[in-house]
Amino acid sequence: NAEVVLVDTFQVSKRVTETLIQKGHRNIALVSGPDTMFTARERLAGYDAALQENGLETHRMVISGEYSKQGGYDAVKGVLAKAERPTAIFLTNY
Repeated sequence: NAEVVLVDTFQVSKRVTETLIQKGHRNIALVSGPDTMFTARERLAGYDAALQENGLETHRMVISGEYSKQGGYDAVKGVLAKAERPTAIFLTNY
């Protein structure tokens, strides 16, 4: 017998992004894991869906990296170095 908890990462990511949009954010950066990971791809898809449904697909700002402290640090540092900085950063982990 095993207990399993499943999370719909697509819907969670979409809802997080929609909440940020409802709070007035338009330049939302997504810091995600490598695109070889299913959860990272699903989170990206949810983020993209929320942007598209709100007419913000041109504001897409995605940084993919490794799920590690250094990977997160490097990703945020890269986002903040951009000429057009985000008003919110959506960070993900495993």
